[in-house]
Amino acid sequence: SCELTDVMASRWSAAMAPGHAEEACYFFTPRKKKYPHGSRPSRSTKKGYWKAVNGEVSIVDDQMHKIGTKMVLNYYEGEPNRGFKTSWIMHEYRLVDSENKSSVSRGDNYM
Repeated sequence: SCELTDVMASRWSAAMAPGHAEEACYFFTPRKKKYPHGSRPSRSTKKGYWKAVNGEVSIVDDQMHKIGTKMVLNYYEGEPNRGFKTSWIMHEYRLVDSENKSSVSRGDNYM
């Protein structure tokens, strides 16, 4: 079975999980920025890239306060715009700070 682990998503590819093609895996991974002064995350790996299926969806508590976001991504092998879609899907979750509804300090660095 896949174990909960801390891993660099940019160094991980689906091919590194032999025997787990039918199972769910759970990771905590630091978010790496695509550009040094930007806010857009890098979605590339050594052998491919993650591409968003939809935009971020808000996650709310019982009082309808936003507590996080969810984004679904598909994994493509190869170069951007030339890669082929694989069967790998990522559900990315992020928490927000209850004080100012912005990304949690340090928490925004993980997905």
